[in-house]
Amino acid sequence: MPLVLGGQRFRRGIAMAGSTRVTFSLPPGHDRLVATVGVSGFAGEGARLMFRVTGDTGELFRSPVMTGQTPPRRVVIPLAGTRSVTLSLADDSPEDTVPGAPPSRDGWGDWGDLALLEPGQEVPEPGSRPLQAWERTVAEMKASAYDLTFSLPSSAAGYRVLPWNYVDEMDPSRSPPAWPDTVRLSTFATPGEYEPLSFVLFAD
Repeated sequence: MPLVLGGQRFRRGIAMAGSTRVTFSLPPGHDRLVATVGVSGFAGEGARLMFRVTGDTGELFRSPVMTGQTPPRRVVIPLAGTRSVTLSLADDSPEDTVPGAPPSRDGWGDWGDLALLEPGQEVPEPGSRPLQAWERTVAEMKASAYDLTFSLPSSAAGYRVLPWNYVDEMDPSRSPPAWPDTVRLSTFATPGEYEPLSFVLFAD
């Protein structure tokens, strides 16, 4: 899924789902962390998320509870005296109804253009651009597949199925270079894990 906040696509950053935390050691020579935080543009309507940054000295940043209607927030966080940093996402959305199920779309939050700054380094402008219509269409299709629910318009000639890596971008207006003679979809997972089974449907 692309990193999308407020209709803008970010080239780099971190996406989180559900109540998640990431800890990393702070390289020497950096004194600030900068990011644009907010609820993913593809999160569910019930999203209620809070972003936190903690270090050796305690909490460095805590956002208010953010929803899909909350504008993304650009933050610059001082890191003086900090040797490790923890980014965490607190999901205050309604609980999933299926025990052990992966986090719902309500828990999707992004850290856009996450970067560490050196002393005296100017805060860079966000490296984002408007999300293209075809990108949103493809991403919404991926998000619907994540929910395991989607609908297909009628096609008199039927559909063709093609395996596709879920992390690859795809322009739905272009057909694949060649159709395989046969298609076999398979995946495996150990008990308690979830693995993607991804494919694309093309209308003839």
